[in-house]
Amino acid sequence: MIFVLGLDMASIPIKEQTMETIISKIETAIDQVEPLRSRGDVKSICAAVDSIKSLFKDISDSETRLQHFIIVWALREPPLIESYMHLLASNPSFSIQHLLDELEASTKKPKYEYLPKRLIGKHKPSALKKWDVADLSKSLTLKPNHKTLVKLAKKLPGVGAYSSEHFARTYYFAFNMPHPSSEFVVMGAGASKAKYDAMRKVGVNNIDELNQHLRAGCFINAGELSYYLCMGKVEF
Repeated sequence: MIFVLGLDMASIPIKEQTMETIISKIETAIDQVEPLRSRGDVKSICAAVDSIKSLFKDISDSETRLQHFIIVWALREPPLIESYMHLLASNPSFSIQHLLDELEASTKKPKYEYLPKRLIGKHKPSALKKWDVADLSKSLTLKPNHKTLVKLAKKLPGVGAYSSEHFARTYYFAFNMPHPSSEFVVMGAGASKAKYDAMRKVGVNNIDELNQHLRAGCFINAGELSYYLCMGKVEF
């Protein structure tokens, strides 16, 4: 081991990021990362929502539509979503419990491509049978604000800070609603508070201010920013 005598590490200046550098890194991520709408899991969820809307057209079915969306979001993987929707289309009157029983029986070893490994056990059909989706679906019909929606999602078993924000982002996207948060969305280490603090340090305090600095055509919302920071492995 080599020691460098007389060197005070605290005296070595840390290179600070400029606004131009931070904006450039975000724009690079936007250019290089697969758009959110093009991801296989997002496309499958959105297609499922369209089918759910067709199956349950009556205005009184709004809670039912949302309940099935919650399950589809939780399944995440396209093959599982497709199997669930096939079962639902075969008999829309089946309860979610029955559908999940059938899905579990017909799917022995699903391949997971999009769901993080740490969440697989919490999102298996057997685990979802324990979810009370009725309460969340009813709350969603009341159009809660973003912070309230995230808090409500956390009531689902195994849904924490990351997954609750993921649920909100997917909900807005699937139902063609703009992400309402002007504040930055923390989603794990990929979209961490530390990264947002670095942005604030150069004068970018929220998503509206960020969009003022991004080049034309790069307008994004808070949910998309968290996605690009994470998938682009952006470091400040």
